[in-house]
Amino acid sequence: MIIDTTKPNIFYPKTFKKIYYKNCLKLRKDFTKWIDEIGEKKSLDWWVSIPASRNQYVSKLFNIFCLIESLKESKKKLKIEEIIVESVELKKIIEKNIRIRSKITLRNDHRKFNLKEFLFISKIFLYQLLIYIFCKFTVKKELLKKEKLVLIDTFLIDEDLDNNKFYHKRLIEKSKEKKNIYFVPSFYSEMKVIKVIKLIFKCSASKNFLLREHYLSFSDILDSFYIIFRRKKFIKKYKKLKNIDYSKLVVKEINQNHNLSSQILGLQNYSFFKNLFNAQIKIKKVINWFENQSLGKGWNLGSRTFYPKAISLGYQGYTFFPQYMCLNPSKSEYDSKVVPDILLSIGKIYNKTRQEFCKYIKIKNAPALSFQHVFEKRKIKCPKNSCVLIILSGFLQDDISLIQWCIESNLHKKNLKIYVKEHPILKIKIIKKYLSFFPNNYIISKKNFLDSVSSSQYLICSGVTSGILELIVQKRFIIIPKINPLDHIIFKKLNINKNFKVLENPEDLDIYLRDFSTNTYNKNLFFIKQTNKNLKIFL
Repeated sequence: MIIDTTKPNIFYPKTFKKIYYKNCLKLRKDFTKWIDEIGEKKSLDWWVSIPASRNQYVSKLFNIFCLIESLKESKKKLKIEEIIVESVELKKIIEKNIRIRSKITLRNDHRKFNLKEFLFISKIFLYQLLIYIFCKFTVKKELLKKEKLVLIDTFLIDEDLDNNKFYHKRLIEKSKEKKNIYFVPSFYSEMKVIKVIKLIFKCSASKNFLLREHYLSFSDILDSFYIIFRRKKFIKKYKKLKNIDYSKLVVKEINQNHNLSSQILGLQNYSFFKNLFNAQIKIKKVINWFENQSLGKGWNLGSRTFYPKAISLGYQGYTFFPQYMCLNPSKSEYDSKVVPDILLSIGKIYNKTRQEFCKYIKIKNAPALSFQHVFEKRKIKCPKNSCVLIILSGFLQDDISLIQWCIESNLHKKNLKIYVKEHPILKIKIIKKYLSFFPNNYIISKKNFLDSVSSSQYLICSGVTSGILELIVQKRFIIIPKINPLDHIIFKKLNINKNFKVLENPEDLDIYLRDFSTNTYNKNLFFIKQTNKNLKIFL
């Protein structure tokens, strides 16, 4: 048996994968408690760091922890000939603590600060500097000191400011009726420069959009970049986790830069609220699009530090993703005020899951702004046309694994029409770079999400997307390849047992591309219908 840890865990040998998946479920609280214990609770520099994120799509620490515990358990049960790793630190941990009689091979270890890394950092710096300069060319809004503001954190994907993916058009329209409500957009480095420049001028001209950069000084921009040099204070020994010292891996992640853009925005968000406070601007409510990312931690700590009496809300305008562990705040995050005081959940059925790591955080229900179409009379029909739709999630590694799984099922060799629905934030051309083969008969759907679904009889989807529950509630049957250890937990936690099938083996797909039955669920448990009354929670 060869365990190649440089590949996604879906490609682990079956017997080892079973143990690994079990540990991914069992060890979540142990890992979260450890991160809480080793962190510097009063340091925003710590909270925006990669280890503090608990985000498996940014940090590898949790996956490594589960790997080590699985190797401990497997060394006497399984015959492991070779373990392939991608860091010296992990290799040494296995050699020192597991003492397994297996060959340990080091592959793709990137250790040195090279030219590519320097250019990456320079690109982010120049990008943020360019945004700052262009914002200074636009007209700064004069905020009245007597007005108590409502500030709503958001992102912009569409150039039409009223067509906001994160907040429904109706909320945008309602906000225009009042003078004190502003949306504050974040421009991240993956956005194209020309598009961002256009958005900057549109936001400046719009009466209900506020450019954060107008309230930042050049020294604030520089200070956010100095995080690169301030990291050295975190080079130290950390508390062991289950008798294993992961300190060198923690330090290595702290010094990595793939999350630098979000860290910088988090630090700038903190400065934004500090400067508003110093300018004697009053705030009555702040709303964070809450994914517990670095940029959000700066937003929440800044608002809760300088405006402790303001209502602090975190809108979770999505369903339930146990795979994305950081979405559920930890006790230390709550105590340190880097998360909102109150979380807004779009369905009653999700409320308990939000308190997985912290029982103290308050939960309120709010309208499911992006899912109001589920209450429309129009039904998503299931045509009998032998078309298959592969629905992507926008998470690169999951989408690579999903496409690879479908390829291994030989779906492309069957007499079927196969469509792929891209996620708005991740184009298929990026995913193709990581695949050795992409079938010619995989057609990229140009229709919107609902029309794509309504045009296909069979739906295949990964677990990290709200689309799964949205479709299940609307009586569509979903096939879910188990590419993540927690894909099936969604249904167990929410007591859903119809309208889906989780498949581990690609060769089993053919069995479920046949007739299936569906059940009816109470959509009001999963999604809160929008009313004039409950919309006021944002206003």
